[in-house]
Amino acid sequence: MNDELSKQIAQLRQAFDSGILDEVTYQKLCATLEEQGNPKGSQQEDPFTRSVTVGSDLSKSTVVTGDNNSVFQILKLYRQEEDVTLDEKRLQSQILDYLLWVRDHFGTIEFRGVHREGRQVVQLDLEKIYVPLAAGVSANRTQEISLRNILGLGSRLIVTGGPGSGKTTVLQHVAWTLATAILTDNPTLAQQKLGLPLKEQKSAFNKVEPIPLPLPIYVPLSAYVQARRTQPNASEFTLGVFITRYLAGKQGGFNIPHNFFERLLASGRGVILLLDGMDEVPDEYERIIVREAIENLVTGRDRFTVNSNNTTVEDEFEPLEGEELEIAHIGDLDLPETMEDSMAEQGDIRVIVTCRSAAYRGRAALGKGFIEIKVLPLNDAFVTVLVEKAYLAVYPKNSTLRQAKIDELLAGIRDMETERHKRLGAAIERLIDSPLMVRMLLIVHLSERRLPEHRAELYMRATDTILWPEHTLDVEASERIGRLVGGSHELHRELAQHVAFAMHRQGAEQGREIEESALRRILKSAPEFASVIDDFFAVTRLRGTLLEERMGVYRFIHLAFQEYLVARYLAEIIRGESGVGSIVDFLEDGPMLESWWREPILLVVGYLSLSSPRSARQLLRRLIGVGQEPQKRTKISFPIRITALEIAALACMEWLSTDIPLREELSQHATSQLLDKETNKSAQPADLVVIGEVLAILGDPRSGVGVKDGLPNFEWHLIDVGNFQMGGNGPFDGKLGFVCRSIRQSYYISRYPVTVIQFQSFVNADGYGQSRYWTKAGWSWLTKNRMIGQRLQKDIFDRPNHPKVRVSWYEAVAFCNWMSEQSDVQIRLPTEIEWERAARHSDGRIYPWGNEGLSATHCNIDSTGINCTAAVGLFVKGNAVCGAADMIGNVWEWCSTQWVEDYGNGYELNVQNGLEGEFRRVLRGGSFENSRDETRCATRSGASPSVCELNHGFRVVRSSLMPGRSV
Repeated sequence: MNDELSKQIAQLRQAFDSGILDEVTYQKLCATLEEQGNPKGSQQEDPFTRSVTVGSDLSKSTVVTGDNNSVFQILKLYRQEEDVTLDEKRLQSQILDYLLWVRDHFGTIEFRGVHREGRQVVQLDLEKIYVPLAAGVSANRTQEISLRNILGLGSRLIVTGGPGSGKTTVLQHVAWTLATAILTDNPTLAQQKLGLPLKEQKSAFNKVEPIPLPLPIYVPLSAYVQARRTQPNASEFTLGVFITRYLAGKQGGFNIPHNFFERLLASGRGVILLLDGMDEVPDEYERIIVREAIENLVTGRDRFTVNSNNTTVEDEFEPLEGEELEIAHIGDLDLPETMEDSMAEQGDIRVIVTCRSAAYRGRAALGKGFIEIKVLPLNDAFVTVLVEKAYLAVYPKNSTLRQAKIDELLAGIRDMETERHKRLGAAIERLIDSPLMVRMLLIVHLSERRLPEHRAELYMRATDTILWPEHTLDVEASERIGRLVGGSHELHRELAQHVAFAMHRQGAEQGREIEESALRRILKSAPEFASVIDDFFAVTRLRGTLLEERMGVYRFIHLAFQEYLVARYLAEIIRGESGVGSIVDFLEDGPMLESWWREPILLVVGYLSLSSPRSARQLLRRLIGVGQEPQKRTKISFPIRITALEIAALACMEWLSTDIPLREELSQHATSQLLDKETNKSAQPADLVVIGEVLAILGDPRSGVGVKDGLPNFEWHLIDVGNFQMGGNGPFDGKLGFVCRSIRQSYYISRYPVTVIQFQSFVNADGYGQSRYWTKAGWSWLTKNRMIGQRLQKDIFDRPNHPKVRVSWYEAVAFCNWMSEQSDVQIRLPTEIEWERAARHSDGRIYPWGNEGLSATHCNIDSTGINCTAAVGLFVKGNAVCGAADMIGNVWEWCSTQWVEDYGNGYELNVQNGLEGEFRRVLRGGSFENSRDETRCATRSGASPSVCELNHGFRVVRSSLMPGRSV
């Protein structure tokens, strides 16, 4: 074996190892190379019946082999029409160069605008991330199919779908697959990936031959219209003529004879036309011309200009027999066999056209047997597969990092969709329903952004891409689309912002749609848009962009885009008048309290964080009143101030979370609002809850709520020795009324119930894995319920500054034992007597605050309407004399005491505070679910120590010094 042959076989092995070649093709090529290297005779072979070419650059390697490879078949089609002598070997090489260009040009997906590791463009192999989407085909009935079978559906296809639905990527996939299949002489690849039928045909000599794989030719239809406008005799400038010129100019450098593609088009075989973007022809008349040009081409009525010997000859081909045949039914997945055979016998040219759904209607719709294939919106399963494939391509070797990124992004998508459904209703359409939106998500996520927090960047990228599709396969076509309204996509976007703002001011429902007459009045009110109004309507009606038109009514394709554009209007137009103060003045005049303005307000901060971070910070400070005149601030209603505080906190955490000083400033402001006497006079429970949520978002700075150095940071209140009245006359107070009890040893009680974040420190310290913290019965219970320590609810009950719930008595005791080990003192659950003394002081009062009636701002019970836990310490008016908060309402609190029915004679002798055993234990204080009648200092209940209810929590006490230690 000579050195060259060894080198070629080694290159084939590389191609096989990298996945370019399958095993069958690899073995076949190796055998061919060995046969060429060891000829058995001097018989001359046709240079096209068997050939292998392997370039030195593996990424550009060419492999063609076989007795009847597709290139040879394509050349035979060309030679049938050519009567001059050709250098066929050279022509074959030129065709292979063209195929290599197609494979390389269409073989990658670009993610532009990525800010990652110094790169702004990330290129991924198309076939590693391509997912054949679901589509619907309608004739006599609508049927869902996979685009994996697209070429099995017929020879004349029109693929429709919404903006960014993946139509162009379908063409890209078809082009790459066919080019690769021809280069590797692997027709099975086209059959498997495209559903291309591989039937045989009879030649003129009655010889059975395989149908050649068609040569892919991609053409943007907007380029045809643009070129047609410059022709002196446009009616003679056919699509066939343009395609030849386009290939020569746009995809030149292959030195293919000028009439090569013309001959193949004229023969109706050997090529597949990929005609992209009927919707990118914005003029209705021109779109009809394009439709007619396509139909003429596929039926043989097109005229091809052949410049042989520098002369012009116009050959008009007769219509193909049976050209009027309409396809009425598709069957299961494929065309009826007889119909497909008929097309093959005709030599029917294969064509795939793409068009946005909004533009494919009326006289622009294709006849002549074209089948419409509608790309369906993505569901969760397709989104997941797209994300997984993309990250497999980005991180092919690091499976741990890959899965973490996949999980993070999918969780962000779920959170974003859940939030939208919660805010807009279950019927609202999905936001992430197209490959375009998934691509934008990936770009944002690859730039180390999070969702839904950084959704402003997602909307910004998606909006600009819809108006100016920089990801299209033809740069000039992309530029033309971006200039359809006023010569720039920036003006188009400004116009859309103006419309979005005017619509949004009409209300939640009224601002969702608008009639054309009203929309024209809005645009005419802005002189800067007067000259482009007609262009805007024409593009929107005929193509659809950010808005879509239905029966004279216009709406944004997603409410999310309307909300984002409203935010941009606030940031760019309203702010321009007198800075961020203008935005706040506008919002405080009404929109602040309107639910449908909430998302635009958040997004305006998000947009400013991208374009002007300093302005974003100024806006947040201004929302909470910093820099505002005190007299003006006092005139603003308390609900508006609280809502502004909440929005500022959410916006800070979504887009400026790394600005620690800003977070602390907002957090301190929220705390001062909570403790302010004037606030507490006018605040309603819902207002207090908002303040609690703000503190949960920003980090609650109050002493006793959080952790310090990894341990709960309790605030203690002293309860001294002495007598007090215990019990009462209510149905939940104990059966024998008031009794006198004594506190014989002083102790300290925590200000608040143990919070979620404090309990988490026990979990983080492997408290569920250390038996020494648990009672014998508790450990036995835990071993039977191993998932107890893994409960991750992620709901409102699990906010960091809310009381810990879903916690059993066993877990509360284990927490106390762990905490005692970390401290200089003993930490434990209070006894029932200790708990009641702390709640009602020494005078036997009914409520912690006294004997006056219970109001909605004293504690969190059912009448407050919160219907869940609240952040601890919100109801300042309800604090006990000792300083303890939330002693009634919010959550039932575990005590160490075993349950007995009443406080009768012998209570102190019978009651047991020991921790061992499986006895029922006392719960005190009532919860958010209890009524006024059930909620007093004396209210008591009991439960099994294994019970983990949504309204059960606990607080702790610190008793005598542990031996050898001091406080």
